[in-house]
Amino acid sequence: MPQSTQLYTKLPVDQRQAHVLHLAATNDPFSTIKTVSKILTSSTTSCSTLSHEEVLAIRDAVTPEYEKNLERIMKNGHPNVLEFLIQLREDVLFVQSKPSSDTNSLRTLSQTIHKLLTHFFSLSLLQFRQITYADTPALTIEKIAKKEQNHPVSSLQDLKDRLSGNNLRRCYGFFHPSLRNDPLIFVHVRLMREGKIATGMTDILGSEKLDVASDEVTGAIFYSINATKRGLRGVEFGSRLIKRAVKELKEEFGGISDFVTLSPLPGFRKWVNEQEGGAKVEGEGGELEYERLDKFADKYLASKDKSGKPVNSVARFHMGNGAKILQINRNGDMSKRGMDSSFGYMVNYRYEM
Repeated sequence: MPQSTQLYTKLPVDQRQAHVLHLAATNDPFSTIKTVSKILTSSTTSCSTLSHEEVLAIRDAVTPEYEKNLERIMKNGHPNVLEFLIQLREDVLFVQSKPSSDTNSLRTLSQTIHKLLTHFFSLSLLQFRQITYADTPALTIEKIAKKEQNHPVSSLQDLKDRLSGNNLRRCYGFFHPSLRNDPLIFVHVRLMREGKIATGMTDILGSEKLDVASDEVTGAIFYSINATKRGLRGVEFGSRLIKRAVKELKEEFGGISDFVTLSPLPGFRKWVNEQEGGAKVEGEGGELEYERLDKFADKYLASKDKSGKPVNSVARFHMGNGAKILQINRNGDMSKRGMDSSFGYMVNYRYEM
């Protein structure tokens, strides 16, 4: 372990990655098996009646040394321990993604850090905040702009519009006391009236500032949710943030009842091209080609992986949290990014809350 948690986060990338490999290598399964076998063969009783001391010895043997050190760091209250663990796991995930890596030992290390990270994020510790351009620290606004993954911010005016906080726009985030103004996750919301549902980004973005009475707001469109830290992958924030945002919106708007997403369909173009035997489908062939793509979109969203979950990651997230597909939209995101990823298709998922 580095002598200082702060020191680790300031190391160059190559040195952090070297440290990750060293940590993973210290977990020797063969040594663990030998130690446990020795305890079992020397025991005077059967496995079902091991003494308390023998059980503790086995537990100690199967616990990697780095896990003991990481737990010690947490208990001792080292400064910046949360930032350190997030950075460490991000480095582990990066090294793990390399083809030549020892995936088993790195996976064990990643799971260990993930388990430790979950201790930091009980719902009572998470701070829920509305994020506005006028009232939010500059560091947070900078993070929001940089970490927007679904619909990149095109200009300062675009950012101001999204964070305007007028009565048609909301942005909410979860924060942790140890990371102060650095959001863990944030979601953008567009409020709707008269039962309307946004079917494309042209319904969402723009600089209009309509004066809508609060009792006219009937629905909310969650159109972009972004986790900001790769090291926290697998720590569930998304569903909790949506539920918390819904609670906030219900308190503010008494007539709001419809909660729908406008979600991307990542990987759709690639999947379609694979279904076509490698032949590229351009998505610009008029009504007949769109009718073909409509059928492909239905099939893609119905496709399941070996575990029975949707193959599309966004569908897996929303449907796994209880949402249902409301409708599939052509021309939802006509940006180059949207066309390259999904022929411009987007999906509305509805949450019953």
